Amino acid sequence: MPHVSREKLDEKVLQDLFNQLFKSIQKASDIRALKYFANEFFTRTEKIMLGKRLAIILLIDRGVPQHVISEQLHVSLSTTTKISAKIDQGKYRAVRNIANGPKLGILDQIEKFLLMGMPPRYGKGRWSKWGR
Repeated sequence: MPHVSREKLDEKVLQDLFNQLFKSIQKASDIRALKYFANEFFTRTEKIMLGKRLAIILLIDRGVPQHVISEQLHVSLSTTTKISAKIDQGKYRAVRNIANGPKLGILDQIEKFLLMGMPPRYGKGRWSKWGR
């Protein structure tokens, strides 16, 4: 987990920092510029952490079982449970709306990989794997 200083910033200073960050991201006019910005600005650990969080949110939104997400993304079950609870509370609405807009090809591939060998979610044959 990235380190955050114990020294608290004034709330106005913190808001100004966030505004500057968001304006900087917004100035990245295309995906290529945004990639360069993110690669220079975020550490590898931060990118992994943010990518996994996004994948967890979107996969839970698509109905992928939490234990499958946990095993395949190498995150704790408590992490997926916390994020699922926040989704149930109405959080991550903006993230889900933006990210679920046009289909994300990589997310479709991740979902197919995660569900390999799993029975269908609905319809004929969904219980046959467990002898029902």
